[in-house]
Amino acid sequence: MKNEQQKRKLTDCTSFDEIYDSVRSIIESGKPDVDSVREALTSPHLSYDERVFLGKWIEQQAPDLRFDVNLTLAKACEFFYGEEDNFSSALAFYQKAVAEAPHRIEPYKYLAESYDPNTGLPQPSEILAILKEGLRSHQDPRPLYTCLALMYEKLGDAAMATYYKKKSTES
Repeated sequence: MKNEQQKRKLTDCTSFDEIYDSVRSIIESGKPDVDSVREALTSPHLSYDERVFLGKWIEQQAPDLRFDVNLTLAKACEFFYGEEDNFSSALAFYQKAVAEAPHRIEPYKYLAESYDPNTGLPQPSEILAILKEGLRSHQDPRPLYTCLALMYEKLGDAAMATYYKKKSTES
């Protein structure tokens, strides 16, 4: 119930100060709720700089939320800021999420999904490098092969897409 109340309170916030105060209260309660933190970081009432400031502050106050903060900031960069610089920021946040939890597949999956063949953003070479680097830290590389197949499919490279699709089904 408490988590729902926190989330509802955040939904009513319309300024950075209100959002910050709400998040501070949540963190000071001793049990920061990941969903509430995500709600705060994706508020349409925050500017890019406010969002990043809040994310860094949350990371300092609740280090166990670093993965979720960086993943949320990456998705927010994609969603709220469709410019090249923001895709660079999204890549940086995805890389931070990967560094926090290299065994988790979500940042890789979202990163592969983020590529837009119409704009060429984010840079496919950077995405492919991150995905291939991830192969080194995963005990089961099959989900990453699926991400690589998706990327190559989006790039129009049918041979590589087929190659990685096949690898994703091998045991």
